[in-house]
Amino acid sequence: MNTEIHTPLPCFIWSCNAPCNVKEPKGFTYFCVLNFVVTSLMFWYLFLMCLTSSLGVEWGLVFPDANGEYQSPINLNSREARYDPSLLDVRLSPNYVVCRDCEVTNDGHTIQVILKSKSVLSGGPLPQGHEFELYEVRFHWGRENQRGSEHTVNFKAFPMEHTGIF
Repeated sequence: MNTEIHTPLPCFIWSCNAPCNVKEPKGFTYFCVLNFVVTSLMFWYLFLMCLTSSLGVEWGLVFPDANGEYQSPINLNSREARYDPSLLDVRLSPNYVVCRDCEVTNDGHTIQVILKSKSVLSGGPLPQGHEFELYEVRFHWGRENQRGSEHTVNFKAFPMEHTGIF
């Protein structure tokens, strides 16, 4: 369910189908069309720039550790899994009281929960003295029970997936 409120653009406030006393200024329609075209072009320009910039498809050049096979989605291969004792020291310190304050959206494919909490991940192989705050939790699902997860385990997809974003 979408609860967003959409308001008309200011240039469309002037147009009305019923007789009214308000007259459009000379050239106003031209201004509205031009405004719409320029805004649309700016949106697509910025969108395409993001796709081709270091924040888009080439972002792996800036963060080489997250490039190639390490990009999402990934397949977790159980035969290649190795025990890492340093992971025993990883700590998630949830703040259950503050976790009650959150923003939840559902677009029919993903439930997104933005937390207003101070739940942090630290320790283990993570940089010493750094805490990573849990910002968002996402749940992905599909139309069919066989495929809803973004990632796979031994190339098998699952009906649902949970992702924590720090």
